[in-house]
Amino acid sequence: MRALAGAVEIVALAPDLDGDGLPNDWEVANGLDPNDPSGDNGAQGDPDGDGLPNVDEHEFGFNPQDGDTDGDGIS
Repeated sequence: MRALAGAVEIVALAPDLDGDGLPNDWEVANGLDPNDPSGDNGAQGDPDGDGLPNVDEHEFGFNPQDGDTDGDGIS
């Protein structure tokens, strides 16, 4: 929290029920289980096998189920 002229700023974070660092809404939207932090559902999972873990797919705005992120026909 930061103090702003005598006030307290409250920053709401997206829920992350399994504590894997991926927001629940992003996991659900991308076919991952928001209650399972392991395997392909977790931050280090790679369900599309493209070499990018879910945490990177999330950070860059990619789909973790699409092995051809840039659409060039090559994973």
